[in-house]
Amino acid sequence: MKVPRVTLDQWRTLQAVIDHGGFAQAAEALHRSQSSVSYTVARMQEQLGVPLLRIDGRKAVLTEAGEVLLRRSRQLVTQASQLEELAHHMEQGWEAEVRLVVDAAYPSTKLIQALTEFMPKSRGCRVRLREEVLSGVEEVLK
Repeated sequence: MKVPRVTLDQWRTLQAVIDHGGFAQAAEALHRSQSSVSYTVARMQEQLGVPLLRIDGRKAVLTEAGEVLLRRSRQLVTQASQLEELAHHMEQGWEAEVRLVVDAAYPSTKLIQALTEFMPKSRGCRVRLREEVLSGVEEVLK
C-alpha cells in the first residue's frame, strides 16, 4: 500500500482557507501564521502535483481539481475523526460491534423501535442483526 504524501493537517488547512475565505482568515481560525498556512497549501500542491488554488484578484479560488479533492478531503477528515472517536469509545469499554439474534416471530415494530432508540446512544457501535426461525436462536447462542 502506498503511503500518503499529504497529511490530514494539510487537508484541514486547505479546508480552512476555503471555509474562512482566505489565507489570513484561515490562519486566524487555525491559530497559525499566514505564512505557515500559505506554506502548507503550497507544499501540498507540490506533493500532489496538481494546482488546487488559483489567485483571482486578491482571493484564492479552487481549481476544478481543487474542488474535487476538497470534497473528497472533507470525507477523509470526517472519517478520521470518526475513527478516533470510535477508538475513544472502545477505550471506555464500548464494543465495536454487537451481534443480535432475534426470533422471526418477534414483532418487528418493537425491534425497530429499540434499534432506533439505541442508535443515538451507540457511540459508533455497529449492530449485526440476524433473524432466525423456531429453535434457530437457541442453536446460534450455543
